[in-house]
Amino acid sequence: MKLRGELLFNEGSLTRIGSSAVFWFKRLIAAAGGGLVRYANEGDFNYNFVNFNVGVQQRLAPGMYGQLGWVQERLYRDNDGDRLLLDDSVQK
Repeated sequence: MKLRGELLFNEGSLTRIGSSAVFWFKRLIAAAGGGLVRYANEGDFNYNFVNFNVGVQQRLAPGMYGQLGWVQERLYRDNDGDRLLLDDSVQK
């Protein structure tokens, strides 16, 4: 059996997060990010990604929080910009 390794570069990943208190026990949270993923050996698999996240964070107890939010992930092909993935999900 031959094992083949891949060398992966995650270049220039950047995320911006903001939050605002609604009440002393609840916050709105938003984030947006993106970056570039490059393979050293397989250039055809290179892609760019963008993600968005919006949620509500609730204080459950001192030092303990729960969060419910929506996340959208987008992947684009590096060479021609074609969209590979558009994924919407609810996360807790």
